[in-house]
Amino acid sequence: MKSGERVIGVLVINIEEPGLVTSITEHLLRKLADQAAAAIVNARERTKMKHRITQLVMLQEFNRAISASLYPDRIYHALARHATLLLSFDRMGIALVNGPELRLAYLTPEDETTPPLGTIWPFNASALDWVVTKNQPLLRHNITAGAGFFGDELMLQAGIRAAMIIPLRLKRRVLGILSIGSQQVGAYHPDDLVVAQAIANQLAVALENAHLHEELQAQFEALQQAQARLVQNEKLVAIGQFVAGVVHELNNPLTSILGLADLLQDNGSGSEISRDLEKMAAQAQRARRIVRGLMDFAHQSPLNGKPVQVNEILSAILDLLTQDLHAYHVRWNIDLASDLPLTMADPHQLQQVFINLITNAGQAMKAAHDGGHLTISSKLGSSIFCHHSAQTAPIIRIIIKDDGPGISLDVLSHIFDPFFTTKPAGEGTGLGLAICHGIISAHSGHIWAESEPGQGTTFFIELPVASIEEFSPEG
Repeated sequence: MKSGERVIGVLVINIEEPGLVTSITEHLLRKLADQAAAAIVNARERTKMKHRITQLVMLQEFNRAISASLYPDRIYHALARHATLLLSFDRMGIALVNGPELRLAYLTPEDETTPPLGTIWPFNASALDWVVTKNQPLLRHNITAGAGFFGDELMLQAGIRAAMIIPLRLKRRVLGILSIGSQQVGAYHPDDLVVAQAIANQLAVALENAHLHEELQAQFEALQQAQARLVQNEKLVAIGQFVAGVVHELNNPLTSILGLADLLQDNGSGSEISRDLEKMAAQAQRARRIVRGLMDFAHQSPLNGKPVQVNEILSAILDLLTQDLHAYHVRWNIDLASDLPLTMADPHQLQQVFINLITNAGQAMKAAHDGGHLTISSKLGSSIFCHHSAQTAPIIRIIIKDDGPGISLDVLSHIFDPFFTTKPAGEGTGLGLAICHGIISAHSGHIWAESEPGQGTTFFIELPVASIEEFSPEG
């Protein structure tokens, strides 16, 4: 039986009497065979067409599923759910290009033979390397030992004997590879490779969208943080200007009250009056301390900037506060970067900031569970406020972390506000963290906190690295 010039089968008819076979009979049988061949070919084409339509529908459903998500984990889940309907496989994985390497991002199913997610493969004559370098899919009918590709042993150990390795293309760029493997030799054909490439193309677009969404989300969060700190700075500047005027009006009357109280006590007034005078003097002293805090907050003390080593200041502060931390039942460890550069700062004002933060942490841990653990570290890195810029200068980051009671979100947004305090009346002025914020801002730095109730609190400080010009007498 022929379809055109191609033989597709044989029609066999048994005739017991040879004389019955004539030229006419032979002609009719040939016609019958041709019609049977045409019917078989048409049936095959219809079956193939139905299969292709089904594949197209499934590919459309797959594209809709992965396009609906902007998170890689959900994209991989949709891939696993739909790929089984399009292709048979015993193992499927995705590796993404990571500089000169490939990083394993997804693998199913997982068992004792599978490498962990995040595994790095260097480009070293592997089949994956060939696909990425050539930007071409690779169909392997029979994987055997010594076939010439690095890493084949791992596939054979997992029982994989046939594989399709397809590039995740985005225009001319290769994001990674999609690997589909079977334990059956010759399991895949060129038609399967076409389907796999269609899956890979849709997958590449979805993963790139997810990556762009992740970057955009990070930029948005950084912008929100920067905006919040800008509003905080403007608010503190306005309050500081107001406070600066009030401080001068309060300082002189307080000085007079304290002087008069001392004079009356020296005149030997009665015991009851003397006790009242002592109370008056104590409250006036407290008012004076508040006024001094207001003066610090309003930045009445000018910066005495010079090149300083933050590590030395932190070490000295810990030596100074050792007895206090023991009294709070606080254990601590310190991890200071050995290569930390200098910063231009007023060492006394930085000491004030570190003392305030460490003391607050100790008091919070003592009050919450009669002690805790404090971690203080320093390192050189990039600012989180502009880490997407290629021209970002390095900064010095100081981290002070406690395992105290933590801070709720509604309170966390106000901790740097002047006069805001969670301490009982008479135990705090609410100016400590506001002063710290003002000092760090005056040093062109950033300070912020991250916390959750029951999870402790971490304070972050960023300070600029001193430039070469700042070391010169002219600077």
